[in-house]
Amino acid sequence: MAEALMVIVYGGIVVFLIAVVVKVVKIKSYPLHVRWEVYPVAHEGKRAEHGGSFMEQLDWWKKERHVDKVAELKAMVPEILFLVALKEHNQRLWLVSFPFHFGLYTLAGAAAFIIAGAIFQAVAGQPLDPGMSSVLGTILYWGAAALWVGGLALTLAGGLGLLLRRLTDEDLKPYTTFGHIFNLLFFLVALGIAAWHLVAYDTIPLLGGLRGVVQGLVTLRAADMTVPLFVHVAVLAVLLAYIPLTHMSHFFMKYFLYHDLRWDDEPNLKGGKFEPRIQEMLGYKVSWAAPHIRGEGKKSWLDLAVENPTQAKDEEKS
Repeated sequence: MAEALMVIVYGGIVVFLIAVVVKVVKIKSYPLHVRWEVYPVAHEGKRAEHGGSFMEQLDWWKKERHVDKVAELKAMVPEILFLVALKEHNQRLWLVSFPFHFGLYTLAGAAAFIIAGAIFQAVAGQPLDPGMSSVLGTILYWGAAALWVGGLALTLAGGLGLLLRRLTDEDLKPYTTFGHIFNLLFFLVALGIAAWHLVAYDTIPLLGGLRGVVQGLVTLRAADMTVPLFVHVAVLAVLLAYIPLTHMSHFFMKYFLYHDLRWDDEPNLKGGKFEPRIQEMLGYKVSWAAPHIRGEGKKSWLDLAVENPTQAKDEEKS
């Protein structure tokens, strides 16, 4: 049973990493987007306060461009942790979405504490114990317990709230698919099993068992375990593998939304890196059905950009 669990966990981790890499490579291979050019842009620093940009400067193309990474972090961290935009635009949805997402972050923190605790056990040569004299060991012990319990409570409460909103909110129904419902149910079942295990078998032995699993994964030595612990870890490993295969991959896709769409204001200068990419895209055939475009899959974007619409229309009539 322990050997089978190691295969499932390693498989879940491998699938997760491969899926993330494939999605990132796919995104980076997309053609250039049509830029929003909506200000303020966070990396403008002080200019962002009045919605300005580096293009306000005289002869801006001759000057070195400065991107304020600290200002970017100040904008992104609150958005990632607290879903600031959602709170501003849809507070009712934020009330259930925030605990769900923050609970997942908390569980990730608990996992980090459990892994650190397993490493500590291996180095110290003894299991973590609340009565041990080591300050670090005590922090790892109680930190994992607090984060695991808190994370499960927040995620389950938020997930249940999101499911109810999806099923009952008339405004959300048009945008709710089977995938949304299934994903939330998957989370609720997987974390529900973890919560049941937590209540039925006590927090302390459970976390000790999880540290034992991690230690076995690192040392490639399968440890003895109970059936509930096997089910607990196996379901979480499958969930980990499943997440990046769905739209739930927005947990890292949001980075590209901000940096490659909302905040991408890098100029297209003559001889720059964008010039050859734009020239390539201008050669793409246009298949839009709109009558004012008339691409019909034969004309390129360059053709449409340089032709006289009135003349082209007259030629069609004749």
